[in-house]
Amino acid sequence: HVALMQELERWRPDTVAIEEVFYSVNAKSALKLGQVRGVALLAAARMGLPVAEYAPLKIKSSVVGYGLAKKEQVQFMVARLLGLAEVEDADIEITDEGRGFVAADIQRSKEIFAREAEDRAPLVRAICRSLRATKDGTLGEGFFLDLLRRGFSEEEVRQQLDIAIQWGRYGELFDFDATTGQLTLEPPHPKVQSA
Repeated sequence: HVALMQELERWRPDTVAIEEVFYSVNAKSALKLGQVRGVALLAAARMGLPVAEYAPLKIKSSVVGYGLAKKEQVQFMVARLLGLAEVEDADIEITDEGRGFVAADIQRSKEIFAREAEDRAPLVRAICRSLRATKDGTLGEGFFLDLLRRGFSEEEVRQQLDIAIQWGRYGELFDFDATTGQLTLEPPHPKVQSA
């Protein structure tokens, strides 16, 4: 748990997301998952971080449209959504952008992810544009929740905003303070030259 606390200190998240407990036929796997969850919960508690739990079926359903999708299907859909791969008939081809993403260091891969997420994910794009339109680069999450409530159920609204926030934070487009519910535009990073 020390290594996990060091990573939490390094990345300083506002919230820790943990997979909800699920029932497993394989007792050994369930026991291992329980141990890992316990370590993660302990580390989060010691750091004073709130914990959000998400059911794997809900995450998969929101990304792929099918809650029983395999991990490979989720990875594929994210790659396709971000333009890192294209599909024609039964053939998948990695795009030039996808090859660049795979070969990049962490900072460059985040830049690629950020650009593609803003270009291809309408909610991420809307958040970025809205934050840029404010004087101080901040908005409360309620603004986006109200927009999403016009067309989605309360559960779907929360899931969609949570995913957009995770993508925006990973790409360092914006930050989110779970305590205040404030989204803040990240200052642009200097561009890293590709090798």
